[in-house]
Amino acid sequence: MNDQMIMVGDNNADYQSAINVGCHFIGIGESKNAFTTTPHILLPDLTNLSLVIGTISPKR
Repeated sequence: MNDQMIMVGDNNADYQSAINVGCHFIGIGESKNAFTTTPHILLPDLTNLSLVIGTISPKR
């Protein structure tokens, strides 16, 4: 598992890639409609990305 890796993306293909490799995912965009399943973390832009990354714990 890639629990120390975080993928950031703006569409469903990015989200699926993160799922396939078993890493965390942060969605970026104004609308959850870009994703078939809403990511656990969805930010409107990259402004607070570093703050959010600091709150993510390794997957167990």
